[in-house]
Amino acid sequence: MRWRSASKPINWQRSGNRRTSNPLPPVIVERGACQENVLMGKEIDLNKLPVPIWNELDGGPFLTLSCHITKDPVTQGRNVGLYRNQVHDGNTLGILAAPYTHLNLQRNKAPNEPFPVALVLGADPTVVMTAPAPIPFGVDELAIAGALRGKPLELGDL
Repeated sequence: MRWRSASKPINWQRSGNRRTSNPLPPVIVERGACQENVLMGKEIDLNKLPVPIWNELDGGPFLTLSCHITKDPVTQGRNVGLYRNQVHDGNTLGILAAPYTHLNLQRNKAPNEPFPVALVLGADPTVVMTAPAPIPFGVDELAIAGALRGKPLELGDL
């Protein structure tokens, strides 16, 4: 979308509604830019990240604008949610996700099974926009983000 002069304002709601009426599912690529630095297992040390204490009432340092990508254990549908994460130590994060969040609705389908979560910091702005949006449960926020940006997102395959 190109910018217009102030004399011709854009109706952002109409434009967004038009774009999201045709979701563009992401494409899987062998290696993505997000995989330039991959740490696994004992290499992980969250204390190496610049994680601030945002205000005097926080109980510690928090990652903010963290996009959490999950997969429904039954339908395999993706979900993206936006949550803060408290860094407890070098390899432990806390998350406050209310029982009604899509993340927990997915998790509750198979509570005794592993539930992988990809934590994305510095995501494409359209992902940050769609993660907290009131998109119906089961609709892929990454496909909506692709529609907003006008081309599919590229997801790295691990």
